[in-house]
Amino acid sequence: MDFRVGGAIQFTWENERCPYPGVIEVIEPEQRFAFRWPSYAVSHPGLTFATAPSTLVEITLEERAEGTLLTLVESGFASLPQPIPTEEAYRDNQDGWQECLNGLRAYLQSQEIV
Repeated sequence: MDFRVGGAIQFTWENERCPYPGVIEVIEPEQRFAFRWPSYAVSHPGLTFATAPSTLVEITLEERAEGTLLTLVESGFASLPQPIPTEEAYRDNQDGWQECLNGLRAYLQSQEIV
């Protein structure tokens, strides 16, 4: 990851064709991080990572009395052009993010709190 606004990100998963590229849009330390990445480019003929439309992923952190609230929002599905099936892309990404957040929760719960 080139950790700066405009920097490149490469995401990898064990069971997927990788890497998935992204571009950092926002860095607000300890508050907000956002990036764009191509949506659904790998499974549709004629689309490449460079030419595919993108969605915006925003992660925000908010201090609460009971701990830190992490909010993750991915937007832009409604503006994806055909032939990308936006409902399927949304559902696949929603499932993927839920899996990632569950993994993050398990990891954090396993750590010793200082």
